[in-house]
Amino acid sequence: LRWVNRKEKIAKVLREAADRGVDVLCMQEVDHMDDFFTGLLGELDYESQYLQRPERKDGVLLAWRREKLVIQACEEVFFDDLAAHASEMALAELEVSSSDRLLKHNVGLIAHFKHASPPFTSLTVATTHLYWNPAAPKVKLVQIRYLLERMAATRATHSILTGDLNSFPGSDVISLVQEKGVVGPSTAAADGKKDGWNGGTEVGIGEERITAALERTFRA
Repeated sequence: LRWVNRKEKIAKVLREAADRGVDVLCMQEVDHMDDFFTGLLGELDYESQYLQRPERKDGVLLAWRREKLVIQACEEVFFDDLAAHASEMALAELEVSSSDRLLKHNVGLIAHFKHASPPFTSLTVATTHLYWNPAAPKVKLVQIRYLLERMAATRATHSILTGDLNSFPGSDVISLVQEKGVVGPSTAAADGKKDGWNGGTEVGIGEERITAALERTFRA
């Protein structure tokens, strides 16, 4: 759709979500952040965080009701960081000839919240857009593993993962998420985009987290 038509449909959906009392909104392939989303979300009483993909016009968006949730921190996740830590063995396992093949310009956001009212429980919400190509399932697998480990670095009372995972049920990506306890029985969407995720994994920190994500993918 042309933007002039698309923005009307998006505005309708967002207004309906606000009317229904939706506390958190997660979106992918978002553009027109400055000239559309920021103003509309503010009008609907949402705060928001946006991360644009490197060398691309779109990105991921995470928004929340300011009256319900208080933001504690927000992490930007650049999956291109994985390329700098891929060993020769890792590249062979991924069936790519160069670490540059890991530069897919995919991103994610991880927001850490406290509820604004008692009992002030903690909540971590992540949204992402994984690599699209069905011929590169291991690239997507190492991306999601890295994101899960980043999510679990802060042990929130509840965790939610959303996004366009570009993966089918039964794929390594979905199986990994299920293995880590972050997908409920409602995960049924054929395109892997179903919401309703919670949980986490134990992790390292900093560069160790990236290396661990790579190594665990190749041992799997």
